[in-house]
Amino acid sequence: MNKGLLSFATLVMVALTLVSCSNDDNLDSLIEQTKGEGIEFRTLMDKPSNGLRAAITNEDNILSFQVTGIKMNGASPVTEAPYLFNAFGITRGEDDSWNYTPKRYWPEGLKVDFYAYSPASSKNIETGKGIADYVAGASPITYTVPQVSETDAQEDFLVARIKGQDKNSGNVKLNFLHALSRIKFYAKTSQKNITYTIESVELMNLNTKGELNLDDAGIVEAGSLVYDPSADPTVIWESQGPSDDYIVDMGTAPIYLLNEYRSILGKAGAILVMPQVTKLSSKGTGKVEPGTGEFAIKVSYKAFVDDIYYAGSATTPEVKYFAVKDIDGRKDSGNDLGIAFEMGRQYNFYLGFGEDVNGEIKFEVGVSDWNDTPDQYIPEPTNYYGIISNDLAKMANKDSDVTKEVTLAQIEAIASLSLSNKTSFDFTGIEYFRKMTSISLTNVQAGDLDASKTPLLTTVTISGSTLGNVNLSNGKLTTLTLSGNNTFASFDASKNKLTSVTFSSTPKIDGSLNLSGNTTLTTINLTGVEYIASKTFDLDLSNCGLTTATLSSTKMSDLNMSNNQLATLTVTTSTFENLDVSNNKLTDVKFDKSSVKTGTGTGLLNAKGNAALETFLTVTEGSSNNAYVIDNLNVQDSKGITKIDVKKGYTIDTLTVWDGCTNAYLTASPAYILNKHSSGGLFGYVNNIKTPNGTPIP
Repeated sequence: MNKGLLSFATLVMVALTLVSCSNDDNLDSLIEQTKGEGIEFRTLMDKPSNGLRAAITNEDNILSFQVTGIKMNGASPVTEAPYLFNAFGITRGEDDSWNYTPKRYWPEGLKVDFYAYSPASSKNIETGKGIADYVAGASPITYTVPQVSETDAQEDFLVARIKGQDKNSGNVKLNFLHALSRIKFYAKTSQKNITYTIESVELMNLNTKGELNLDDAGIVEAGSLVYDPSADPTVIWESQGPSDDYIVDMGTAPIYLLNEYRSILGKAGAILVMPQVTKLSSKGTGKVEPGTGEFAIKVSYKAFVDDIYYAGSATTPEVKYFAVKDIDGRKDSGNDLGIAFEMGRQYNFYLGFGEDVNGEIKFEVGVSDWNDTPDQYIPEPTNYYGIISNDLAKMANKDSDVTKEVTLAQIEAIASLSLSNKTSFDFTGIEYFRKMTSISLTNVQAGDLDASKTPLLTTVTISGSTLGNVNLSNGKLTTLTLSGNNTFASFDASKNKLTSVTFSSTPKIDGSLNLSGNTTLTTINLTGVEYIASKTFDLDLSNCGLTTATLSSTKMSDLNMSNNQLATLTVTTSTFENLDVSNNKLTDVKFDKSSVKTGTGTGLLNAKGNAALETFLTVTEGSSNNAYVIDNLNVQDSKGITKIDVKKGYTIDTLTVWDGCTNAYLTASPAYILNKHSSGGLFGYVNNIKTPNGTPIP
């Protein structure tokens, strides 16, 4: 196995708000007859690249899901009418809306456990083995992965679970996971004068059916599935069988091979199989068929020039069987194990033909994220000169003569890259430095830095540097430090495992930083972080795990901290054009000498989706009501708010509240929820109050 092919799959989810519609004919009997907040749904799931050809569901094309919600009294379901939703189908409407009717409401004093799968109308779930009348831990889903054919369609089957939800949880966040394993095939030939064709490919002796317990501890409610090479494979599906041979859809066969890897699959672009641990073929790789229940890949191919055949004949192809060892190197008592197809992982098989005419086919396996642009096969040449940049070559062979050989051993000896005071540096080929764990740049000017395929990189430090497009989204980065003045065309460190992001020495930044999807990031301190004069700086911290954020002496264009776990927020001496803290768990927001505004009045302080918000306070009192401006404040989901205190020195131009809210309610004695300017008073201004659709409240 070529270690260079491995890239552990992570399912980092992107938020999508779903307010759903139903096709259940018996809803009236299921409605919870309590008043309160209507239950709304969001899904969190992977967003693959554009140009999809394979069977992938993402936030843009998901059409439906089915959900069961169980009312819980402590650790047990209530005994009377326990189902708030019972296999309730929710489907996207023609206008792209997700409104469902009639609305469900949160039961008073109870929690709700939610279970879901997509698509809602899946025909591959055994009758009576879905989530209708679901009993926690005792009602597994029974699912069969069909063959690829004109009558049976494979589907990207998704599952989700989230427990202990109530009206303070906000929207129900369904963290959909890809429940099956995905396989892609690529092939090439190194021969330029001999024609190679692949006639067919089969996956032999795979289990087609299994049971999935949605209460299994391996099904995470937030973030990614966990894959540990030293532990048992993340299969989760149980009671598997029977076995069958999957015929790979190749579209119009035979496939004529080129001198570079390309997909040999048909329109689907991939094949989905039941996650499982296979039994290694005792016959090995060769022309002998595997034993009963043993997994192998069967390839039928031909090699010829005109009428002369080097493999197969005009009427009959050559057949070869490939035994596949476990991709993570697991063994049993020192013996190799068969490959484990893990839930939610993508497996890329690479077939190389023509090294020896009429000889052995080279066969390697790779694993990458579940998307349509998986990590490409990285060849292992004997000399990397000409493949990597001269700058990296000099570093690898420790010699200024870059025409000398640069070997794999030299490249793998580089564990860190530390540069300072460089006026230019070329990072081309850094993906080959697969043992590199850290990068440190100080006063460096360079072009693009793409370390997204540098698999062991965990730590990056950048100070006083000017770079092009920086891509650090390799899924493994844990520590990021930025200091001094830095300029980036773009900076992407999303979907990693960041636990520490440090902005030191009051940095100034020009560009945009995308740190979204780092669910392990719980704390951020933005004290003194601001944009370079006359430049812009956007920071995306959405869909992380933030529970604490410090915003002091901060100045940037847009700051997005939506879809986190923030409970309180204090903003001191800071300025933003837009600040998004929607869909958190905020109870208190305080502003002290801070503004959210733009010159055209479009600045937005977005606090919607915080159902638990109780107080919004401005702290400063001053002589001028125009000192600190919040152009737009949105608290449309905070119906329980008890105080919006606008002190003298502040102006809120537009306050967006909920449908049905009135000025009289906000200003009624003795609550005085909204404190604003009155003649000779100590309060600031609220110029306009509107509902979510823009209707003014007089």
